[in-house]
Amino acid sequence: MKNSPKILFVNGEPLSNVSATGITVSNLLKGWPRDSIAQIYTANLPTNLDGCVFSSRLAARDLWPFAILGPNSKPNSIVSTNSVVTNPVSVATKRSLRAKLQYACTPLLDLLPYRLPASLVKQIDEFQPDVIYSLLGNIRITRLVYDLGRQLQIPVVPHFMDDWLTTYSVPDKSTGTWFHRIMLNRSVQRLFNHVPLGMAIGEMMAEEYSRKFGCDFLPFMNPVDSVLNEKRIAHNLSAPLVFVYVGGLHLRRDEALLDVIHVLSDINRDGVVAELHIYAPKADGEKATQLAGLSPSVHYCGSVGAEEVAEILTRCDVAIHVESTEPSIAQYTRFSVSTKIPQYFAGGLPVLAYGPVVSASSSYIESSKAGVSIDGGNKSPLHSAVKRLIADPQWREELGVAALNVARERHLGERVREAFARALLLAASSGERSHARA
Repeated sequence: MKNSPKILFVNGEPLSNVSATGITVSNLLKGWPRDSIAQIYTANLPTNLDGCVFSSRLAARDLWPFAILGPNSKPNSIVSTNSVVTNPVSVATKRSLRAKLQYACTPLLDLLPYRLPASLVKQIDEFQPDVIYSLLGNIRITRLVYDLGRQLQIPVVPHFMDDWLTTYSVPDKSTGTWFHRIMLNRSVQRLFNHVPLGMAIGEMMAEEYSRKFGCDFLPFMNPVDSVLNEKRIAHNLSAPLVFVYVGGLHLRRDEALLDVIHVLSDINRDGVVAELHIYAPKADGEKATQLAGLSPSVHYCGSVGAEEVAEILTRCDVAIHVESTEPSIAQYTRFSVSTKIPQYFAGGLPVLAYGPVVSASSSYIESSKAGVSIDGGNKSPLHSAVKRLIADPQWREELGVAALNVARERHLGERVREAFARALLLAASSGERSHARA
């Protein structure tokens, strides 16, 4: 067995730099030999075709029975975006209707198994993977991963990044009934006959899932390739302190960020002493623009590539992480550790966390002594924390130094990727033992 086993990455989102999931996995697999990785994915997102032996996207047309009934049966009305409409209002209406149709159809489509095209089956056979790596996420992909693991007689390594097993939905984006949750958990339990070890986004989830599934789980989150090597430049007292938020505004994070904006606006009433810079993806541009319109001290700075984040953070003073306290969302994100937190730490920034204090992200920031965590909805302590961060440069420096130390110890790419490769090699070499239980 080589030091870099052949990985078949089977997932919803592909390797990319346009989503948190794609960025995290791409960073974990950075430098992996090109001839040792291939991917099958389902999301309509761009991916780097040069990084894999092959990269194949499955769509609704590849679900049974559409895949065997011929072209006319394929549900293109659900997945196609090629309609030509000249009226902008009609375009918006059609997109809205398509989104509603997709949302309504997802629970039904999720019960249908994939039927892989013969050409893809041939590619997989020729590739001869040693291990399947997947974030799973729904019934369809879990079943596909199980079937591939059984057919290829290779182990599976699942990597959980959110607690979707409990809720089986992405709040405001997808939903599942009680029946789907039962089917999903049965599929996942069956899959664990092929799982020698699992991965989780952080230590809290790793501990919980080790108990849940009775096998070892290892924590792997987004690695960083460098940390700030010099002492941060002292803040210019004549300029406003720069708070920064990098990331998506989905899962009602925009609503949580609104509380921070209100606090900053109140503090700035007698003169601007702090401002907020928001970097959000284009998909959240409308939300970000609306937030920026609420105060002259809030600026939407557009979307930013993962490779640009480190340089941007050098021009900022305090980083912000927010999560919604809405029960269904808090349940979904309770074990998640945001992709941007290691990036914040590597930039030597103190982090203000605002959301459920029991969440893995907030707990990690607090236990690392790299920031302060405020329970969502409590504006009075939020106001006090923001005010102290603005007025106390020594505290900011202490928090920033702690953040850097954690980044060096836990998040440097070379170290994380080495441990990640060892875990996959261990899983791949245990293939015979895992399949003996199946």
